[in-house]
This record gives sequence, structure tokens and C-alpha cells, in this order.
Amino acid sequence: PLVGSSRPASNASKVDLPEPDGPVMATASPGMTVRVIPSSMLNSPSGVFTCRDTSSAVTIGFMFRLFLVLFALLLPIKANAQNIVILGDSLSAGYGIALADSWPELLRSRLSQKGHVYDVINASISGETATGGRNRLPELLTEWQPKILILELGANDGLRGAPIVSIRDDLDYIISHSLAEGSDVVLVGVLLPSNYGADYTRKFRDVYTELAKRYRLHFLPFILEGIHDQPELMLDDRLHPSSLAQPMILDNLWPVLAPLLNHD
Repeated sequence: PLVGSSRPASNASKVDLPEPDGPVMATASPGMTVRVIPSSMLNSPSGVFTCRDTSSAVTIGFMFRLFLVLFALLLPIKANAQNIVILGDSLSAGYGIALADSWPELLRSRLSQKGHVYDVINASISGETATGGRNRLPELLTEWQPKILILELGANDGLRGAPIVSIRDDLDYIISHSLAEGSDVVLVGVLLPSNYGADYTRKFRDVYTELAKRYRLHFLPFILEGIHDQPELMLDDRLHPSSLAQPMILDNLWPVLAPLLNHD
């Protein structure tokens, strides 16, 4: 996720699971009104017909309301969907590939197939940093109130050689504030190329492991495990995963995420 090769920052995309259809509830109808008919009408032929017409209308109305009630009772009741928010960079934003092929879209499909009722909101932006994610977090928490936050940030900070303490502080802020708002956090780590030096790359890697231990998070140490060293699974820039790699990313993440999912 080099900043120079990333596409311009775009608005966070939203990947929505279909809203579950709520049960159709019969609404309360006004009380049945009875029209008082003068006795003179009842004694005439036209009065007899009027009385019969009123009785038929009352019967039809009653049967229709009964049908609505029974129909509502027979409809399946689905739980309201909870939100999974993905806060990441180009590795999660579908950089260089069709959005439909990206792992967040594949996550949406897998959740549906396995009967998990969630909406997936992909708030990832190409070129995003941990600092940028920290700045956007309050609005995301307020708007989406995520049940689960998948945090995949830090790569661009590391590629820019940002101070390790700054990267740690920004990720710590995102994690602690998300937990305080009641969200479960899945921390997704990244690794830097070896040409950034052994000391810096080790300290960068340790940021994720230390935060995962401190907050006892569900933790994936490296999002591109089994992918980054396979040229056929990477784009030409050798930094971003191709469409072929997206199912593998989801497979890397799934065992970490699955224990947090509902089982309705």
C-alpha cells in the first residue's frame, strides 16, 4: 500500500447486507360502526335490502381483518441486522480490482450463506493511515454503532517511516474507544518489507502483537499470509493483492472473526 501508487482517497464505501424483511403487522382498525336504520325502512322492501347490504359489508370487513392478522402471525420474524465496520486502507478497499471481487464483498456473501445477520460497512480508503482512521473513528462509531470493528491500518504509516510511538498511539486510540462504545475489535496486522531495516520492521510488527495482548483482541498477525510472496497473487506493483488473492484473505480472517459472530 504505497502512498504514491494508491488511488486518490475516496469516500468510504458501504457494503450492505439486505435488510431483513420485517413481519407485516395488522394495524388496529377503528371500532366497527353500526348504522341505525329507521323502522320505516325495515318495513319496506328497500329497507330489507339495505340491512342485508350492511350485514354483508360488516362480514367482509371482519374476514379481511382476520386474514391480515393470520398472515402477520405466519410470517417469519428475522432479527435486526447488526453492523460490521471495516476500517482499513487499500488492502481492504479493493485497490486495483473490481469492488465485487474484494474480500469485504466476499465476507458479505459468506455471512449470508452461513446465516449470520449482519450489514457490512466498508469504511476503508486507499492511502489511509492510522492517524486518518483515528480522526474518522468518532463519526463512524456514532453513525454505524458497530457490533464488530475490523481494524486494518498502519501499513501506510510504516511505509512513510512514521514514528513507532505515533502508530501505536493512533491504533491504541481506535481500539480503546471502540471497545468503550461496546464494539468487539478484530485487529488485522501488516508487515513491512525488509528494506526498512530489521529494527524498525521488528518494532512495527510488535505494535500489533502488544496491542492484541493488552486488549485481549481477536488478532490476525498478517493479512497477506501465504499471499505476499506469490507473484501470481499480487498486482504488478507487488504491494497489493489481486482478485485471485481475495478469497485467501477472507480465509485468513475467517477463523479470527467467526467466534464473534451471532449464531441465529
